[in-house]
Amino acid sequence: MRRHLTFFVALLAIWLSLPAAAVSADDKLTFLGESYGVAFRKADAGHHAIIELLRSGEDLKSWKKLLGLHRFRQSTQSPKQAAIAVATELRKRDPSARFEISEHAQTEQVLIDFLAFDGPTVEFNAFKYRRASKGGGLVAVQYAERFTLGAVDAQSLKELRRRAIAALAGFDLGSVEGWFDR
Repeated sequence: MRRHLTFFVALLAIWLSLPAAAVSADDKLTFLGESYGVAFRKADAGHHAIIELLRSGEDLKSWKKLLGLHRFRQSTQSPKQAAIAVATELRKRDPSARFEISEHAQTEQVLIDFLAFDGPTVEFNAFKYRRASKGGGLVAVQYAERFTLGAVDAQSLKELRRRAIAALAGFDLGSVEGWFDR
């Protein structure tokens, strides 16, 4: 019995140490157990570069789940200032919008998550920011999920939020920089 428990604890430790997202050589990324491929790339005169990744069969107009990789080369904002800027813009568009910002002081990484509404469409978004390790500016990863108002109950939404935030917390933002060096 003790040997089984030791094996289980070791297996659990290995599983918990696995990254929430894994990058493969063919421009695919696995996040929360699903594979995403590059659907869109754009660089705005070196300031804001973005790569959007979607699941197979989804397109930029009708996606249900999206990963966004962001590189803000010329940003002088701190990660917290960037998250606050997102919250400010969100509140301008919808004064009743709810969001949460959490900061990990030791790593200087900041996460913001929120719900956005567009008619009957609801979009859960979470962004994780940190300073870029090379070249200055910021890098960020975004996870978004769309659904129809009323299609997801409160408990399911809480679970979605919990899973997404946990996965983003374990996401290596250093890998984001590599995507823009390709």
